[in-house]
Amino acid sequence: MSRVITNLEEILENFQCVLFDTSIGASNFMRYLQSKSSFSSIDKERILEEIRVLEDTRKLTSARNVLTIEEVVNEFCKFVELIGRNIAFLSNSERTDFKGFRDLYFQRRFDKIYSKSIENKRLLYQLQIDAYDLYKKCKRRILKIEDDRYPILIEMIQLLDKSIELKRDTNYREGTRESPNTSSDTDEKLLAALYSQIINNEDDAILLTRDTDFYRLTGVCSRLFVSPDFLPYNEQFRERIKKFPPLIATPKEKEYGVEIFDDLYFDDYFLIKNISYRMSESIKCKLTDLWRKFSESSYEISVSDNLSLSHPN
Repeated sequence: MSRVITNLEEILENFQCVLFDTSIGASNFMRYLQSKSSFSSIDKERILEEIRVLEDTRKLTSARNVLTIEEVVNEFCKFVELIGRNIAFLSNSERTDFKGFRDLYFQRRFDKIYSKSIENKRLLYQLQIDAYDLYKKCKRRILKIEDDRYPILIEMIQLLDKSIELKRDTNYREGTRESPNTSSDTDEKLLAALYSQIINNEDDAILLTRDTDFYRLTGVCSRLFVSPDFLPYNEQFRERIKKFPPLIATPKEKEYGVEIFDDLYFDDYFLIKNISYRMSESIKCKLTDLWRKFSESSYEISVSDNLSLSHPN
């Protein structure tokens, strides 16, 4: 795997398809917010930073080659709901807390805390409005993949993830989901969409994310999927991935670090480390059946705001 440093402008200019996930807009602010018991205990700069992140993401989605999948849009909707729920919780909490400040002895302290509380509450409402605006914009940037092979790619990625636990529940860790939920398949669908763009459009595609789970998920799946054990069924996939390896870009301040999964060995036989040979062979048999179905399927891709890409069989 190699790495290059670039900026967003170069990414948008050089890639036909730029996918993004929830972490690009929601970051890890929600987990921070859920740890607070009052508006006055929130760091104002953390709210302002999240507002800036949302604004940057809104600008990002203005580019016509920037797309996402429906599951990411649904997670942004949940993000909006969670902001509102936390505002309501903190409002109820502070109505109780401020009762202790009615005595004149505490009036000065009350005024200072109350002023900070009002300002942070106002900013959180602004954050919720901005998050809702981003959600509405993302709804117009959904990549709809009418491709019989897309759900097969998802099933193959899910098979590997469930067998050898390739990812964690980042949405729970970051607070955009309230409880652990291992059934979330957004990451698998995003990676499948990335593969689909590469093999169908014969061009580079890239995923923007802050979620480090994608490194392991993409690296392991790509290495195993190009195995010659699945020939001739994965022949087209091997050719496309060899020419256009998957790319994952992670933002850091003004720059993006792009991980290029180009260290794939196309002559290596199927092998999963740290599990039994019997289990590895069982997974290989299931994947062989899925690759057979994949090779027999057709595809057509469209984008929700009147862009379309279709291809002959």
